[in-house]
Order: sequence, then C-alpha cells, then structure tokens
Amino acid sequence: MSGVRWKKLTCGGDQPEPRWGHTSSQSGTNIIIIGGTGSKLFNDIYVYDTVRNTWIKPEVRGTTLTPRLGHSTTNLPDGKLLVFGGRTDSKHYSDIHIFDPVRLAWVRSMQSPKSYPESRAGHTAILAPDQTRIIVFGGTSAHYKYFSNTFTLDIATLTWTKQETKGEAPPKRGGHCAFLAYNKMFIFGGFDGKKYYNDLYSLTLDTFTWSKVEASGILPKPRSGHTATLINGGTQLLVFGGCGANSDFLSDVHVLHLSDMHWDQPKCVGMEPQPRFRHTCSEVGNFLYIFSGTGSGNLLSDMMQLEIDTIIPPLSPALHTAFQHIPQPTHLIPPHMQPPTHIQPLLMQASPHIPPLALQSPTPEPPEKYADIDVTELRKLYVAAMMALKAEKQQREDFEITASKLERELGDFRHQVAVEKSMRMAVEERLFEEHRVTAKLEQTTNTKIEKVTKNKQKALQTLQESLSKEQQQQQRLTQQVTDLTEALAKRNNLQKN
Repeated sequence: MSGVRWKKLTCGGDQPEPRWGHTSSQSGTNIIIIGGTGSKLFNDIYVYDTVRNTWIKPEVRGTTLTPRLGHSTTNLPDGKLLVFGGRTDSKHYSDIHIFDPVRLAWVRSMQSPKSYPESRAGHTAILAPDQTRIIVFGGTSAHYKYFSNTFTLDIATLTWTKQETKGEAPPKRGGHCAFLAYNKMFIFGGFDGKKYYNDLYSLTLDTFTWSKVEASGILPKPRSGHTATLINGGTQLLVFGGCGANSDFLSDVHVLHLSDMHWDQPKCVGMEPQPRFRHTCSEVGNFLYIFSGTGSGNLLSDMMQLEIDTIIPPLSPALHTAFQHIPQPTHLIPPHMQPPTHIQPLLMQASPHIPPLALQSPTPEPPEKYADIDVTELRKLYVAAMMALKAEKQQREDFEITASKLERELGDFRHQVAVEKSMRMAVEERLFEEHRVTAKLEQTTNTKIEKVTKNKQKALQTLQESLSKEQQQQQRLTQQVTDLTEALAKRNNLQKN
C-alpha cells in the first residue's frame, strides 16, 4: 500500500457557511451541497466547481425544502437529486424533494405516508443496480429510536415498499455508511445510542438476504458520522473520519479492497485535515473532495482534496503464491542470446538468484560452439536482456495507464461540456422568461397608467363642470341679494315719506 496525498484548497467565489449534517452530490465536475446546520439550520444550495476551484450560490427556483440536517441525497438516473428525510432540533421528516441541477430548480415535493416509512435522519439511501429503486436502511427518529428496517422507493411512481429481509441483519443504527458492490449493498459502522460499530454487513439484492462479512487486515476503529467512498472503478472503498467512543473525533484513512475484503491503512502525506465527523466526501476524477463537518467543538468550512490514484491494491496471499510460480519470460529472449543447456549449471553457480532457463528451441546447440564463451559475459547479456524486457513492460503499463487516464479525462470533459451547455440553455430560457415577464409587466403598467390618467382627466373635467355650475349659482344668488337690497331700500323710503 502506497501513500495518499492531502491538499487543502483555497477556494474562490461565494463560499458557504461552516456546517455539518449536510449532503454533497456529484454532478459532472461539480459538487452540490444541500442543507446542514451550523450557526442555524440551512436549506440552501451551493455548487462547487472542481475545475475552476470556485463556489457558486445559484438562484434556485421552485418550492424549496424546509431547513434540515441528517437527510439523504441520491443521484437519480436522469441526473436529478432526490432528498429524503432529515430532522430539525425538534422534528424528523419523511418527505421527498427532487432537485434538477440543470434547471437549478426544485421540481417536485411530496409527503410520505405517516407510517410508511417512519420519519428519520442519519439513514442511508442508495440507488439499486437496476436504477429503478432507492434502498433506504436504518437511521434514527424522535426519542432516540434507532432502526434496522429496509425500505425501497420506486423512482417512477415514488411509492414505498417495506422490504422483508432474511439472514443475519445488522443491529439497529444510524450514522453508518452504505455502498454497492457485486450486486450487494454493504453497511459499515454506525451508532445505536450506546455502542459504536466497525462491523461490515452485506445485503444480497436478488434475495434480500443479510450476511455478516468477516474482513481481514487493519480494521478501522468503531465510528459513526464517517464517509465511505468507492474509488478506482468501484474496486476499493475509502473510509475517512468520523467519531468514536468518548467523543474521539477521527481523521484517519482506511481502504477496503473489495476483491478479498482486506483492510489497509495507507500512509498519508501532505497537509492532513482536522479530525471531524458529519462531513461529506465526493469523488470527481482522480480526487476526493472532503467538505466541512464538525469536531472537538469546531465548525469547519474547509475543502480538502485527496489524491486517490496513488492507492495501489496489495497482493493477497493467494496472488502472492501464484506469482512465485510464474515462470520467467525467457522465451522472449532472442535465440542468439540464450545460453545452451550445458552452460546453465555454471550460471547457477555464478548467481543462485538467476532461475533455470527454458530454451526457445528444443534442439540443443553443439557444445563446441560455446566452448570459448566467458560465463561472466554471458551472464551480463542475460541480465541486460531481462532488464530491457522489464523496462519495456513498465513502459507499456505506463502508456496504458496514461491512455486510460486521458480517456477518463476526455469523458469528464465531454460530460462537463454537456452539463455547461444544458446550464447555458437553462439560463437562456430563464432570461427569455424574465424578458417576457418584464415586457408583460411593462405592458400592464402602461395600461394601468393610461387608465388612471383617463380616470383622473375625467374626474378633473367633472370637477371643473361642477365648479362652473357653482359659480353660476353664486352669481344668481348675488343678483337676488342685490334685488332684495334695492327693494328693501325703496320700502324704507316709502315708510319715511
């Protein structure tokens, strides 16, 4: 087992607040963070661009989920993300929400039946190999109730089924990890309210039969809140961090080789991360990205990168024995460089580390042809040929590794181009929609202004007409007062006379 290399990233952009109990999901070369808790409960979404090493806080449309932690997020076959469950300080959830990372919108929400399944957090939810169902196991609910039941969710209809299982089921737990391999779901670690686990169970998905897996090697300490990520094409599992007994926060790395269920602990180089649990880990390309978490009273917001292509699987005892019996590739040595049979005992005396040689031609050469050959020179020729063959083999393996890496990078690049194209189309669609809404709003506003203007002009005209009538009425009244005054004066004059 070779070492693994840590690196702390200095990220740009709009960085999220420190948190734990969130989820992270890969979408092309991006990592999508949902929810969690820190200074408060969150229901926000952040996108980390691994290519540009930049955080983005997008404007999300649709009806978002309520703030929570301890939920699960599962990648669906169509690229969407399904969120199930979670909790607050006083309430556990069993609802379902679906997020579209291309449209940056919550596209569906629904409540699960009250008793099917029970509200929970700290569970696991993985996509079945047939990609038609999500398998949910374990978790915890209110009043520190832990589960060991298994449910399946039909993706097409979003209907639940309580799955009856057989065999030796794992004890109740939450804070464990789950992964898929060999058409089985594996469970590792967790906590049941009293005990931390480092056991390994498998659920055969054809028959839904549980089995306890006895792994060899250096077993990780019992823990919960850790991450377990498949690497190297699903042939290995990398476990990082978590919390064990006596609030022992961990930062160790363990690798489970799935071919023979053997644990190893690689040597770590570089800037090792702080101990933590309830963080997240996502694989993008040849790197793992560990984000945030909490440990020893500290809220973390860092992004750690772990290079994983340096992890080399060890030889199992069976393979080691098999390699001891592989014959040396002497048949690849040209005939003119192979020594005759009668020289081989001399070579064995000169160096016991050189194995017996198998001649390419079954016809022995005449002894007199090699009578004057110096044994030391012959041995040098043989060693030089073997070293050249070894170098050629190493060069071919390096070329194959480079070609495979370039092919993966090309696939990632094509996927990134497709995702960015879809995101650009979504942005253009949003801009077109906003332009349409703005135009409609301007039209509505102009209509309202014209209507209000007409109404005010009409009211002003009515008011002016009323004022004119009042002026005419006032003039008539003034004339009447004048007439009455003159009549009264005449009467007074008559009375005097």
